[in-house]
Amino acid sequence: MLKGLWQRLRGGDGDAPVAVGGREEYNGFEIVAMPRKDGSAWRVAGEIRRPGAGDARPYVFVRADSYGEYEAAVSVSLAKGRRLIDENGESLFDPPATG
Repeated sequence: MLKGLWQRLRGGDGDAPVAVGGREEYNGFEIVAMPRKDGSAWRVAGEIRRPGAGDARPYVFVRADSYGEYEAAVSVSLAKGRRLIDENGESLFDPPATG
């Protein structure tokens, strides 16, 4: 029981790799849709990357939204990525505030 709960909190099927469902260039960023399996549904998730940033860490997002169809989760993941870029731009990659 606790193992199943832990897996759901981590975003899906334990250590199963997260597959790339789609990619999109948007306003100088790359959005990578990577929906995560959550029971019988797919949770909206992905990464936002800065092309040419080398090994810089991507901005990773996982949302509460989930869909029964994988393709729908990919589409919404790309849309969420666009919205995050529109709302935050470069500040997505700012270090977290301390103190």
